[in-house]
Amino acid sequence: MLVNQRLTAGKRGSVGCKSKAQPSIQIATSPNRLPTSKDKIKLVALDLDGTLLDKHSRIPKGSVRVIKEAIRRGVRVVAATGKARPAVMKVAALHDLGGEGELSWANGPGIYMHGLLVLGPSGQALAEHALSDDVVRSAFSFSAAEGVPLVAFLGDINGVLIDSSENHELHERYHEPLGQLFPSIDALLAAGTVRKMIFMTDSIRISNFVMPYWMKALSCHPFAQTTQAVNTMCEIVPRGVNKWTGAQVLLNSLGLRREELMACGDGLNDLEIVQNAGVGVAMGNAVTVLKSQANVVVAGHNDGGIVEAFEKFVLV
Repeated sequence: MLVNQRLTAGKRGSVGCKSKAQPSIQIATSPNRLPTSKDKIKLVALDLDGTLLDKHSRIPKGSVRVIKEAIRRGVRVVAATGKARPAVMKVAALHDLGGEGELSWANGPGIYMHGLLVLGPSGQALAEHALSDDVVRSAFSFSAAEGVPLVAFLGDINGVLIDSSENHELHERYHEPLGQLFPSIDALLAAGTVRKMIFMTDSIRISNFVMPYWMKALSCHPFAQTTQAVNTMCEIVPRGVNKWTGAQVLLNSLGLRREELMACGDGLNDLEIVQNAGVGVAMGNAVTVLKSQANVVVAGHNDGGIVEAFEKFVLV
């Protein structure tokens, strides 16, 4: 079911709101336990940037090896990422993980765009969420006024109103679809449903201006919030949707319990899924709050952390 939540447009580049919403980050009240012998891992959910991918945006050979071995043993391995599906399929194909039953293929499961799109075991859409036109218009107004590049994610395509080097970096470095240039905001909105948006600029401007601005603008809004996967980006997504809400839908479709899930991540957008998985794994390069909430901290994404996690909890 598509959730298209309505936002109230405010002044240029801002979004008005009338009621206070809950914080977007919620800390677990008790630590996750490690699995018992009865809790064999049957599903692995992997973040990509900063987790599965190394600093060159490639999957290390050792990680490919353990993923293939887990799949050979009957464990499902899926992406749980902020990326759009075409980006994950491209990465998977480049590393010999794009075949049927592997990391990502045309008719396979996955948790994409922070849980905004969840696909089931046959590639069917189990959950879809979107932003309203009002918040999209406000974000593009802010982008134009402040000169901060903005990319809208419309499912399997991306859209921009002004081309930028950041748009091309998102495509070339992060494998996302290259943002198509639209002549107007009306034309962009007519092209499809906007699921999320990403502001991109240098990390200092993101942390000192863009992120604080939008956190404040959306702090009391019930239907939209900010999130962050990379320090040069600020993302606007529907409130209350995250990788864990997506994982719950996928687990239900597969008839699995959370204790049978291992989730690996490095960023704030991985917090909920790492907190709630049977085995929540933080990479050595993860943000501090994620490390504090994980069951285990492994080596970093450049140092064999994924291999370590699979060998400790899956290939046993």
